[in-house]
Amino acid sequence: MALHKPTSNIGEALSNTALPATPRNLRAQVSELGGVKAVAAIAGRSASSVYRWLRGQNKPNPDAKGALDQASAALRASSAYRRAQLKSRREKRFRAHGAKFRFKGVAGPKNDSPKTSVRPRDFRFDMSAEGVAEVLDAWLNGGDEPALDVLGDVIAGEYMDGEAEGWEFQSITLLNFSYSEFSN
Repeated sequence: MALHKPTSNIGEALSNTALPATPRNLRAQVSELGGVKAVAAIAGRSASSVYRWLRGQNKPNPDAKGALDQASAALRASSAYRRAQLKSRREKRFRAHGAKFRFKGVAGPKNDSPKTSVRPRDFRFDMSAEGVAEVLDAWLNGGDEPALDVLGDVIAGEYMDGEAEGWEFQSITLLNFSYSEFSN
């Protein structure tokens, strides 16, 4: 099972869900932040003001919009938000059976000759359950950057058979985690 569109975002690849960077519109933002009453409290306005915004009668002033944007950013940076994006069944399968991993982009092992080792690549390999669990834990606890660091270590250990200390990513055009073939 793969996303219908290529992704370079490790969170999207792990959760198999498109994760927009910001809410698409005010209605989505109100929903994301917990409803009209929660948004009114965040913006320091009344619930009726928020309803007027939603009906298009008024627009939030810059201070209110800034407060909402800041609250959305904080929510999306939280581990609780990332946890909510990852389906329990998907996580359990990855942790128990590993994943088929696909990478496309410019990357390579960290070594003393990066000019020759960091290059365009397109590869697939079966990632162990332990490797996927490490990447999942890093993403759930810290987000994309820590997860990419751990992914680099897992690639070095499993794909490169431990021949590199890590993996350097310069650009990513595709990441994909899909269910590994396993027998029951």
